Amino acid sequence: MGNAFLTRNPLLPEDFFQQPEVDSFVQELNEGMDYSLLKSDGKFTVVVRTFGACGTIEGAKNSDKFKPSAERMDQFALQAGKMVRALRKQGHEAYQYHDRDRSIVTIGSFDSLGRELPDGRFEYAPEIRRVMVEFSALNAPNSRSLNGGAAYMANHVAMIPFDVQPAPIAIPKASKRSLYSALR
Repeated sequence: MGNAFLTRNPLLPEDFFQQPEVDSFVQELNEGMDYSLLKSDGKFTVVVRTFGACGTIEGAKNSDKFKPSAERMDQFALQAGKMVRALRKQGHEAYQYHDRDRSIVTIGSFDSLGRELPDGRFEYAPEIRRVMVEFSALNAPNSRSLNGGAAYMANHVAMIPFDVQPAPIAIPKASKRSLYSALR
């Protein structure tokens, strides 16, 4: 073990380990927010709610009439902000992030995603796994019983349900190029 060293999984693509860069437009969408994900110091976070669905299924009835709407994106941003404030009030490290077609709410700021096991499998860090389980819409202990237990309401905050399967992501960072391109 004295000669052991840490290396990346060669089966994963090189860009998997790079923090995504945001351009000046996306950076502008995230300016002025108290809890912007772009202000987080960590490398990874866990997405607990995704506000999206501005796309449509190709070939679906009326798909040619569907147009993404600025009003819909504004509504996503408002819902994400509401959820982040409620989570912060409960003491969680929550962030929001907006891009061209979705808004997300995340929890936590982690330096490590996890580790590769000797058998080749990947294991998430315990704190990331805890967030993924605790903030799942299907987390039974946090679900609420309705009608005497005949139905259950999904795990939620501020009446907004969490995603069914929260997932870790690399925290996006503003690129230096986007800062310079914004000055033109």
